[in-house]
Amino acid sequence: MIKFLVCCTVLAAVVIVVKGMGDNMIGPGRWYVLSIAQCDNNDQYEQQYFIQRKKLTRDQDCYNANITLKNPLDDNYAIRIDICKFVDGGCKPYQVMSDESFIHFVEKFAKENVEEALKMAGIDPPKFPLDAGNHTISNYVFNYAELPEQGMYGRFGVDLYILDGGEDIGCVHLTVNFENRDDLVNLG
Repeated sequence: MIKFLVCCTVLAAVVIVVKGMGDNMIGPGRWYVLSIAQCDNNDQYEQQYFIQRKKLTRDQDCYNANITLKNPLDDNYAIRIDICKFVDGGCKPYQVMSDESFIHFVEKFAKENVEEALKMAGIDPPKFPLDAGNHTISNYVFNYAELPEQGMYGRFGVDLYILDGGEDIGCVHLTVNFENRDDLVNLG
């Protein structure tokens, strides 16, 4: 579960950075998760993820999470991330990113963050696969300074799906923001 939480935040930032590299609205800044929640029509998904975010400081959020896995989270699961960018008129499709292996994707983009979160959840060793059963984490502090320093400015909606055999079995929705570093200096 912890891996899923950290993966959501880090992967959303990485995907947005990669997509925005050709645009002229990119530069140095800071990532913030504005909200994290269950996806629309969440009852349709086999796996249910409950994640709460609490603001600690300007640079840190604290997360509590709970997930019950019917089967081990291993290489049999895939991942898809649907991203939209908020503009006048709503949230417009921005990018879809996917991988046939959730584990491969997490290890590529968020390995250190995920390992730390798994340690906090009492998973030893802090690696995949994640056993079936109930997994809980309390007061996991996420430091945004670990996210990429370059990105596309704006607010983004992110739906992160876990797939089994091509079928969506779980989903988490995030709203994230990437703010220009110069704007942050002017505020502070």
